[in-house]
Amino acid sequence: MDYLKMDAFILVGIINTKLRNNYSSLDQLCDDLGLNKEVLCVKLNKANFVYDVKTNQFKWKRMSKIILLIIFIKTWWKQY
Repeated sequence: MDYLKMDAFILVGIINTKLRNNYSSLDQLCDDLGLNKEVLCVKLNKANFVYDVKTNQFKWKRMSKIILLIIFIKTWWKQY
C-alpha cells in the first residue's frame, strides 16, 4: 500500500490506528512499513497535523487566537 499517496486526512487515521495498536514509536512504524519518516511528517504537517511523542499520535495543530479571529471576521463579514 502506498501510504504517501493517500489523502492526508485518511492517512492520519490509518497511521494513528497503527501507532495505537501495533507500534510504540513513529520510528518503529516507519522502519516496519518502509516509510520515510521525514516525508510522512512533512505531508501530515501540510495538513496541519504534528506528531506528539508523549501520546505517540499525530494531533491537529492548534491555531493561534489571531488566526481564529481572522477566520471569524472573514466569515462574519461575508454575511453583510
